[in-house]
Amino acid sequence: MKSLNTLPELFWLGDSISVHYRPYLLSYLKGVAKVTTRNGYKEALRNLDHPQGANCGDSSMVLAFLKQILPTAEFTAKWVILNCGLHDIKTDWQTEQRQIELNDYIRNLKSVVTLMREYDISLVWISTTPVDDERHQKHCPEIHRHQCDVDAYNLAAEDVMLHAGVPIIDLHRFTETLEGELYCDHVHFNEVIRSWQAAFLVGHIERILLAASTSSMDQENADALRPRILLLGDSTVARLRPDSGTKGWGEPLNELLPDHEVVNLAVSGASTKSFLCSEAYSKAQTCEAVYWLIQFGHNDMKDYDPARFTEAHGAYKDNLLEMAEMAKICGAKPIFVTSPHRLKFDDEGNPTEELLPYVEAVRNLGQEHAIPVIDLFEMTGDLMAGFGETKLQWLTATKHEDYAHFTPNGACVVSALVAKELMLILDRDTEEA
Repeated sequence: MKSLNTLPELFWLGDSISVHYRPYLLSYLKGVAKVTTRNGYKEALRNLDHPQGANCGDSSMVLAFLKQILPTAEFTAKWVILNCGLHDIKTDWQTEQRQIELNDYIRNLKSVVTLMREYDISLVWISTTPVDDERHQKHCPEIHRHQCDVDAYNLAAEDVMLHAGVPIIDLHRFTETLEGELYCDHVHFNEVIRSWQAAFLVGHIERILLAASTSSMDQENADALRPRILLLGDSTVARLRPDSGTKGWGEPLNELLPDHEVVNLAVSGASTKSFLCSEAYSKAQTCEAVYWLIQFGHNDMKDYDPARFTEAHGAYKDNLLEMAEMAKICGAKPIFVTSPHRLKFDDEGNPTEELLPYVEAVRNLGQEHAIPVIDLFEMTGDLMAGFGETKLQWLTATKHEDYAHFTPNGACVVSALVAKELMLILDRDTEEA
């Protein structure tokens, strides 16, 4: 066992859920890490619904507390393990007003991330645990909580943390998979569940600490050596608002390509015409990379919008070729990605093909100039045929006349398809080098 002085120091900051699993956590982490928490454990237990003592409360309270304690000499931890969310989603049953609205929650978490960077502290995020609406409102009628809010706030937090490179421990998913009677009251868990939650968290913490210790010796050099891939595209690729219910396939790609750094420069609403005039395109030209993945089409086909419309075998091809040539000038290799299908079916139950002229233009351009093409149009067509029209909502979250965007689940599947094809190209390039 390591001496206490050589163990990594963790400051564990959470709400009443963490107050409950705390004794098990401290026991399981003995000899692994030195753990401190906010003072007032017994005080927090007096009333778990009202933040006091070790119960950190909502995200605004967390931010205020961190601003107060981080500059002090008493704070020596190099890691902060954090969760907040259950207090943020507290909803007044009469006004439906949440204690901390989603946009403010996102703003607070971004401020926490900035604060951690300022003090050179590593952050680990823990997702908020599930809520049983009926049970909660029955036992706590004056303050409501809703699982839909848990999902929305967790998704928003995930977006903030992934963007900042913060490790996430998904305690929500773990807890919701457990069977039997979970709760001891409206929102807190029984003793057995608390011990399991602590064990789950400790397993992840050990893995995160191990990864940090093995990579910290030469992290600067490792980052410099990690090749960069730029994504140029529209909203089907881009980072989208966390509360939109949609996700671009470019978002999960970083996790699928751990040996590469993926920089997503895609712009929601962009066509090839508008992208060439964008700040994102200027940034691409100053960002050192080994590959540019280029995918447009959905907005180029909008003939009602002269600011974005391009003819498939005219300006569209010209613009794509201009980007590919610029990639080469910047020292990168261009790779075209065909547009994903619009996520709808014709009267015969087949995926519609209104994007086909733009897809064929990309295929032709790839052949004419020996540029690799990832045929996402074909792959998403196969996906749609497999799901069928009745189950397509698993893939697409869009409504009304917009059939372009993916659900978070759908984006992960599509991203995996792109990653698989991209790895084949990367392997082939490595063999030829």
